[in-house]
Amino acid sequence: MADPSKPLHMSASLGDLASTNFYLALDPRSAEEVDSCSRTAFYFAAAEGHKDIIKVLLEKNEDACLKANEDGRTSFHLAAMRRPVEVMKELLEKNKDACLKADEGGRTPLHLVAMRGQVEVMKELIN
Repeated sequence: MADPSKPLHMSASLGDLASTNFYLALDPRSAEEVDSCSRTAFYFAAAEGHKDIIKVLLEKNEDACLKANEDGRTSFHLAAMRRPVEVMKELLEKNKDACLKADEGGRTPLHLVAMRGQVEVMKELIN
């Protein structure tokens, strides 16, 4: 899933906190870099549900969670499709508005959460 030419993306995808911190110390702006499909390291951390990596990357760049890939999906979309409630709650705390953004197919993370039957997260998004 990760672009191997981006070491931070790979470490975020694998949940390797030590490597993530190492790469961010070398170049804090690497949190903003995108791979060939317009995905940030944050996108991979959210997709894989690595809460500790999510927190570190958000400390470096809170706007990283808003960046969309080439299909218009943000890390919120990926987390809504694949991850537990705790990861979505972590993302919601940072930027609830991003959960209302639609991808190119018109689906918001709320749609995806509803499809998974995550009522607890749906309530958080609607309130």
